[in-house]
Amino acid sequence: MKKYLDVILFIVVLALARLMMTIPNFQPIGAMALFGGAIIGSKRLGYIIPLAALFIGDLVYGLFMSSYLDYLFSISFLMVYISFIITVLIGRNFIGQKASMPKVLLGAVGSGVIFFLLTNFGSWLYDPLYVKNMAGLLQSYAAGLAFHKQELFGNFFLNGIMSNIVFSALVFGAYKLYKKNFNTSVVTS
Repeated sequence: MKKYLDVILFIVVLALARLMMTIPNFQPIGAMALFGGAIIGSKRLGYIIPLAALFIGDLVYGLFMSSYLDYLFSISFLMVYISFIITVLIGRNFIGQKASMPKVLLGAVGSGVIFFLLTNFGSWLYDPLYVKNMAGLLQSYAAGLAFHKQELFGNFFLNGIMSNIVFSALVFGAYKLYKKNFNTSVVTS
């Protein structure tokens, strides 16, 4: 576990940043999953460490916001975690340990789109407001886009996608500088 301490520290910083963010849906959780998947060589720990950081953050939110407890273990919660697992997979299999900025940016955009598609699919599944056919599914996606108009930056692409891009570029860039300055090797199995 000692060989993973630097990577764990980066993930902990992202997890703490998530708890301090005040812009709705502009959070580093996508970057946390991409980074963990790409940089942690151990397949099991590549999933466990970012998922544990996300889950602990969710529990902290639940402790301070009673309304958040309704979310925990709901279908929305499940869809967020499925998208998070897919994001780790993107980090692991697409970005990899020799991350390049184009791969990081593509992974960030792709994982943001997957997150949007899965979480709104989950809303369609459990919300009685939506008819369970293609028209109802499309309505849930339209509602998901409309939901973002109420946010500070005003849309899904600026909040959902841009947060993935910004935080992914920051964490992968910072880690590259860290490795260069401290002459550390990439973590492997």
